[in-house]
Amino acid sequence: MVPSVVIIGAGIGGLTAAITLAQAGLAVTVLEARPHAGGLASGFVTNGVFFDTGPYIMLDSEGLKWVFAQLNLDFDELDLRAIDQVYEVRDGSGEGVHIFGSLDRTAEQLESQWPRAGKQYLVFVKNMLRVYKEYSPVLGAGRPTAARIMSMGAAAHIPFMRQSLDAMLKNAKLPRPVADAVGIWARMNGKTRQEVPASVALITALIHSTGAFLPAGGMCAISKVLTAAALKLGVNFRFNTKVNRIVVRDTAVQGVLTAEGEMISEKLVLSDCGAQNTYLMLADSGLSRALRTQFNELPLYSPGVCAYMSVRGIAEPPYLRFFLPDGANSCRMLIRPDAITGTADGAEWQPARLIAPLPHYEAEHLGHSGQAEFLASVLHESWWRQMVREHRLLATRTPAGWGREFSLFRDSTNPTMATVAAQEDLSGHRSPYLKGLYLAGSSSHPGSGVSFCGISGILSARRMIKDLKL
Repeated sequence: MVPSVVIIGAGIGGLTAAITLAQAGLAVTVLEARPHAGGLASGFVTNGVFFDTGPYIMLDSEGLKWVFAQLNLDFDELDLRAIDQVYEVRDGSGEGVHIFGSLDRTAEQLESQWPRAGKQYLVFVKNMLRVYKEYSPVLGAGRPTAARIMSMGAAAHIPFMRQSLDAMLKNAKLPRPVADAVGIWARMNGKTRQEVPASVALITALIHSTGAFLPAGGMCAISKVLTAAALKLGVNFRFNTKVNRIVVRDTAVQGVLTAEGEMISEKLVLSDCGAQNTYLMLADSGLSRALRTQFNELPLYSPGVCAYMSVRGIAEPPYLRFFLPDGANSCRMLIRPDAITGTADGAEWQPARLIAPLPHYEAEHLGHSGQAEFLASVLHESWWRQMVREHRLLATRTPAGWGREFSLFRDSTNPTMATVAAQEDLSGHRSPYLKGLYLAGSSSHPGSGVSFCGISGILSARRMIKDLKL
């Protein structure tokens, strides 16, 4: 008899898991609450304008290339466009730091602004490149628990991974504006540099080594290729089918119960909707009180607020423009894809996104109405209006809106297991608590990027295949 499996969620991890399992001969059914696949890495059209939903840049192209190779897919089908002028970080004083794809060009620019800053930055990035090269095999194998790091001969990097980004940047002695530019990704998660691990600095190494890219057609092109491959293999997609519960009896999975009341009996379930969502919302009856407490204590990341706009005016690079208003941890970002394509003459309307992060605790305190007021205040700021001639607001999302549309646990994106506070082995690709349950996505891999989620889906599926002895 052909083994069968139900996958909850058609995000990137769910898609790569579905392909891997189907290639191994399993009968795969994917249940997706939304009308189409891709999860947060999907796209949508409003008022005739296309937007990517969530992710806006591809940094780990090598990781995604590995994913496509494992799935026997043509990576060139994505048509990645290299981003030369990646981002700029500017504060209220007008002082700006430009990060280019070229390390030498970035260092030259910094040296012209601050004496010795370019040389310091070169040393810093080269150290990060060395760490990334030695540490990347661990990332490809799963979450970076201490045991896994030691078993793969990367024990020397445990102190690095345990320290905060703030401590690491202080040791690097970079000028404050440069440290702010390197640490911008912490702010984009609504976190301080003290709250995120030093591994966040590896993003800089990726930009200056493998490069930064945007697929032609947007980030959702990745999920479209994966969905087409899954369909070709006979994967059964059931869209608009929300799962309300994973049915558990005596710590063993029995199936899933949909929002419509349909019971789908299945001994194998793979969840791509986050560890906390899986254990605290879907399979809570099978988890002890102590484990529920541990999962509840994991750090949460708010998706922040986002305004989707149509704008006119010539788009000068860089692709991403960050602004640091007054405040220790506040941040804004304007995304203009036409700064990469160079197709706009300034007369045509082009898509743009304005994003502002919110710490999760603040988003919960504000509630939906407070979040909407915050977004309205961001839209009235002058810094981004100086970069466009005209704009039309087409759609908005608040954390409450993200959570409602994408079934997010407490309106949060998945906590990444690379965080300092979450090194313990709570959520593996195979559940250590419930028989027949497997997990994919950023909660079972050290990162929330598209490539990390894709890798996780493959590793989770392979764990299941190994357990089935196929």
